[in-house]
Amino acid sequence: YGFCCLYCLHKTSRKRFVLAIFLASAATFTLASGQVVWLVGFISLLHQSLIRRSASYFYPLCWTIAAAMVLVAWRLGLETPNTLLAMLTHFFNFPGHHVLYFLTLLGCAVTENSVALAAMAGMTMIAILVVCTVKSYREQDLRLELCCWFVVLSVAAIVLGRSFTSVDYALSSRYSFPSVLMLTTTWVLVAVRLDIKSRKLFLLAGLLAATYCVSSYYVYSIPLQYLAEKRVKNYNEDNYWAWPHPKRESNAIVAQAVSLGIYQPPSQPLPDPRIDSGGRKKENSLKLEQK
Repeated sequence: YGFCCLYCLHKTSRKRFVLAIFLASAATFTLASGQVVWLVGFISLLHQSLIRRSASYFYPLCWTIAAAMVLVAWRLGLETPNTLLAMLTHFFNFPGHHVLYFLTLLGCAVTENSVALAAMAGMTMIAILVVCTVKSYREQDLRLELCCWFVVLSVAAIVLGRSFTSVDYALSSRYSFPSVLMLTTTWVLVAVRLDIKSRKLFLLAGLLAATYCVSSYYVYSIPLQYLAEKRVKNYNEDNYWAWPHPKRESNAIVAQAVSLGIYQPPSQPLPDPRIDSGGRKKENSLKLEQK
């Protein structure tokens, strides 16, 4: 939704503008970090108004009003200790932890076990993005830069909500998707800005992407096997744990749902999940459990 929103805001018109507001709203209510698209979209409209002189100031003004309305609606009835003030206070108390967490999460697509390597990759992509943005800010089309900044700000939002964990938690496969987006978008950005036209280089990039895609299923199946086994074991023992609720509370919720006919659990016991391949299944599960 965020990428499509930024695409619609490029060379904006009334119809494209209305569609962009709808897409930004969808991004907001789909994922909490999607809210940052309002900021990136505002920058896009300002760029068109101030630098390109191709759009009226009416657009960024209306965008600001729409953003305020949607963000207020998103917060109506929200009860959480993770308020913006609480997250910012935590950030200023531990800025180094947040910065390292941010760089690690941004670059975790390149490694699953090295914080230093992931942070270095994140720092490299940020540096490339800053250079490209400074050199191209007067260009007519900044969609690639804006998409990269959308990913960067989304990662920053995720870090504010997750940084209470240790930095190596940012290497978890479940959090690598924004990093993969950043890696691929950065490659496209560099290819466009350097006007790369080598077919051999494009073929190599395609082969690397395909190899990465296929190998991900092999690499990520290892921790997924362990998590699936743990989830099935809890279910078979009637433990319906859900973070951050204690088991007594979450079990009571499930029991009430069953009594009201809202939830009909399947028969027990569930069979052991089969995700990881070969004889590595038990070995890897034991190693992860020891960690």
